[in-house]
Amino acid sequence: MENMEDLKKLYEYINNELIPKYDGLEKCTMHILPDVLEAKVEFLIKANENLDFDDFGLLNYLINIDIDNAAYEILNEVYPQPYIYVLSRY
Repeated sequence: MENMEDLKKLYEYINNELIPKYDGLEKCTMHILPDVLEAKVEFLIKANENLDFDDFGLLNYLINIDIDNAAYEILNEVYPQPYIYVLSRY
């Protein structure tokens, strides 16, 4: 199993770096997933509900790049990824 401390570091990166970086993001929560799944945690990222479809899509694209880059540094290129993230307006 991946080091949970490293996954917590990735969670802290999302909250401390990504959320302030993009105006459309509000908060992130981390949920531990059941052992039967490949992913160990889920990051649920809340976006502003007033974002239009295009801005929401662009935001999802940009944070995907940032999360992948941070995961590469923090988790040392673990594959399959031990996390999933969900970007939601609701």
